[in-house]
Parts: sequence; structure tokens; C-alpha cells
Amino acid sequence: MLLERQPQLQQMDALLADAIGGRGRIVVVLGEAGAGKTALVEAFASRLDDGLTMLRSACEDLSIPDPLGPLHDLARDAHWELPRVLDDRQVQRLPLFSEALDVFEAKGPCLLVIEDLHWADDATLDFVRFLGRRIANTHILLLITARTDRSEGQMRVRRALGEIPAGNVVRIDVPLLSESAVLSLAATAERDGEAIYRASAGNAFFVTELLAA
Repeated sequence: MLLERQPQLQQMDALLADAIGGRGRIVVVLGEAGAGKTALVEAFASRLDDGLTMLRSACEDLSIPDPLGPLHDLARDAHWELPRVLDDRQVQRLPLFSEALDVFEAKGPCLLVIEDLHWADDATLDFVRFLGRRIANTHILLLITARTDRSEGQMRVRRALGEIPAGNVVRIDVPLLSESAVLSLAATAERDGEAIYRASAGNAFFVTELLAA
């Protein structure tokens, strides 16, 4: 059960409608770890029309991130073959990014998802910058999730997004669950809502874990 997320879903619906009409944007879904960013993305995806293309990807928490890992995921979903060695200095990234934009735009109205951008490598952030500067005149909605902590990864995300025209980026915050929401979820599961709220502080991940315990 997804509570207290209707305003965010309605805003995302409106931005998708804009993209379908030819006004693309980047949507950055922000929240602390466990706040429910992925659950919000899943709920949004479940509302999509069958005719809309959705391509999904994610950044991984690796000690040395693979260059352009999310672009590999997106290309796989789009049935687009990438160069075999993207970290080779002979691979020119601007032509590659331009081709990616053409491939995704050719899909018609298209939702791209990159989860956990705070773990992205520099090349992925370059791709987001590239796309963000050109997305306004496309039918693409790029949906990104990222944490709001003060880690180096989050700071790099902030710098990258700051280099994109402000009108092309929309921030959507995912707040912690209120006490009333936690009490409602606990009541459905016949659990002690006040105890669960105290233990979780409204963090959606911990609420789910405690309800399942």
C-alpha cells in the first residue's frame, strides 16, 4: 500500500503528459535511503499506458563503477548495440550520446529510468548532462532517483544537474511517512503502530521491515 504519495504521482503524470506532447524533462526523485523512491517509481510505472516505451537502468554501488553502466541497461532494453569497450579512449562519447538520443527519441514518447544516480560514474553523469541540455524538444522523460545525504556521490549529482538549464529539471521530494500513515499501515497488519513509528521514524523501508517481522 502506497500512502502519502499522490501529489508526487500527479506531478509525474503531468510531466509525462508534457513529454508526450514534445516537452521533455528530467525528473529527479530525491529522498533519504529507504524513503520509498523505488516504490514511487514502481507505482508510477504501473500507471503507464501500454503504448508508451519504458527503458530502465540503475547505477551500482561498486568500488570501481563500470563506465556508462546505465546506458548499457537502456540500450539492452531498446535493442540497440553499443560499442563493446565504452571505456576505451578511442570511443568518442559525444557521437555516442547523440546516437543514444536519436535511438530513444525514435521510440516515440519514452520514459527512461536511471535509479541510484548517486552511485554513477563520471561518464554516466556526462550522459545525463548531455541529455538534459537537449531534452526540452524531445518526447523523452528521464526519471532519476538519488539520495539526499551529503555524500560525495550526491554532491556530484548536484553539480551535474546544476549544469543543466533549470527549466529542464524538476525535483520531486519523497518525504518520510507521517505518523498517521504508519499507524494506518500498522492497523492493517494488526501491529503496534506507535512502536513501529518510534522505531522507524517514518522511513518506509524500516516500516516495511518492522511490519514483516
